[in-house]
Amino acid sequence: MPTSYVRYIDWMSVGLYLVLVVAGVFSVYAASYDFDNASIFDFNEFSGKQVRWIFLALGLALMIMLIDRRMYETYAYPIYLTLLAIMVVTIFVAPDIKGSRSWLVFGPVSFQPAEFGKFATALALAKLFSGYQFRLNDSHTNYLRALAIIFVPIALILAQRETGSALAYLSLFFVLYREGMSGLVLLAAAGAVIIFVVAVKYAGTMFMDMPLGEAAVIIMLGLLLLGMLAVYCHRVKAARNVVLFYLGAAAVAWGLHLLAIDIPGRYFLPPVLAASCVYCLILCLRGDSKPLLVTVGAVMAGVIFLYSVNYAFTSVLQPHHQQRIKVTLGLEEDRLGAGYNVNQSKIAIGSGGLTGKGFLNGTQTKLKYVPEQHT
Repeated sequence: MPTSYVRYIDWMSVGLYLVLVVAGVFSVYAASYDFDNASIFDFNEFSGKQVRWIFLALGLALMIMLIDRRMYETYAYPIYLTLLAIMVVTIFVAPDIKGSRSWLVFGPVSFQPAEFGKFATALALAKLFSGYQFRLNDSHTNYLRALAIIFVPIALILAQRETGSALAYLSLFFVLYREGMSGLVLLAAAGAVIIFVVAVKYAGTMFMDMPLGEAAVIIMLGLLLLGMLAVYCHRVKAARNVVLFYLGAAAVAWGLHLLAIDIPGRYFLPPVLAASCVYCLILCLRGDSKPLLVTVGAVMAGVIFLYSVNYAFTSVLQPHHQQRIKVTLGLEEDRLGAGYNVNQSKIAIGSGGLTGKGFLNGTQTKLKYVPEQHT
């Protein structure tokens, strides 16, 4: 390798990478070794296959470093489109492996095009961002182009029923944030996750004759409106008025409750939130309307997302996805079904404690309690 190439290698990153790779090999070996054939370098074992792929990857890395970077700039889009085409083919020709059609099999070799699609998508984004005078915030077209590069492979991977790999692509949104995307988008994404979890987890518990999850989300959206008024819009007086309105509405509801008149939550909480939004819209007439419109839009988007959660959960997600989410949220145990791996993990962590049981001494792996142990 020419000296000029060696000089620009980040040896610290390479060293850390190799340490992680070696640790990964030992972890795979410890989790899946066979008593009858316990060689870590046996190519019939998962650890041996891992070693083989490591050497192939190091050779590939050397080849990539020797290629002039301008080639990647030139062929970024063709590489991306080629991987998309392979992903489309995968949907129709890949064998069904535990409900997923994401692996292409060629004799003893199998691979996931989605994994190669990760670097192709990142390469395409880099090509887009490096364009002459490209600025993400200059136009909506730039946003649409960037989002299309990310979402097209996600859609194809979802068609392969490989949800886990599709979620990994969402990390590319942090690249958009670095290019100037508003932090409100990341806040909205975090809020969507919170709304989904709360709405699903507490859907079966009632509060004021409505699901507790729905009531809790509406209350959180009311607090969000209040916080954005005070911090984002710099309307402290308006925020104080909203607080007084909330307290007044709560006092009226409590007074009616004392008179044995209970207002169903669906006829109380949403109207209170709607009235707060109308108040913000009225304030828009006094100028500086954009922050107020963003605030109302964020709250309304949260309400729409809330009432779409039930449809998405029951009609869009597959039954095994629903089961996994329920187990994760503690709604169901299913220790012999969807919750089996989680339960075995708890047993392994609990029995090993802080220091573990020692290398190759884990009972859950030695006794083959866990399926697909190498993962």
